[in-house]
Amino acid sequence: LVVASHFPPRNGRATSGPWPHLVVRNFEEMRTLIHGARILVAPRRRIGGFPIKLLNYMEAGRPIVAFEGIAVGLEHERSAWLLPARAGAAEFARAFVKLRRDPARAMRLGAAAKQHLEAHHAWPPLAEETLEFAREIAEQARPQPRKEPRVPGERRNWRHAAPVLLCRPPAWCRPPRSRP
Repeated sequence: LVVASHFPPRNGRATSGPWPHLVVRNFEEMRTLIHGARILVAPRRRIGGFPIKLLNYMEAGRPIVAFEGIAVGLEHERSAWLLPARAGAAEFARAFVKLRRDPARAMRLGAAAKQHLEAHHAWPPLAEETLEFAREIAEQARPQPRKEPRVPGERRNWRHAAPVLLCRPPAWCRPPRSRP
């Protein structure tokens, strides 16, 4: 077991309890560790938002052990090993032992997590949905013709005008063009 984070442990040493604690300097180092792991753990207990680290784990295609309700979209024994919210160290240890003793199961869970990522979190459809949402906002934020005449001397306050996209999205965010 190795603990890796972007911050040193609170005790100021190079260990977190009995395990080595690696402080990574950037995402590339963390990604290398994630892809080299046999089993990945998402010990987050609080529900809310979406844990980005979980997407990184899914991309690696490694088995994930996490709490139910945190690994949104993943299913126990299908695409992850999910533990009840009140699970403790013993349940995590049992999950590790079972996955280490059954490499085929571990590989199946990791592959299913990666398939889930590709099916539900792929960039092209997400980019298209985001751009469509931005188009809808721009359309609805377009100034409407004024029904009553302007009051003489009235000034338009542009600081409170509706927001619109001011630049073209980068190429990686645009959907591919279809060719005839």
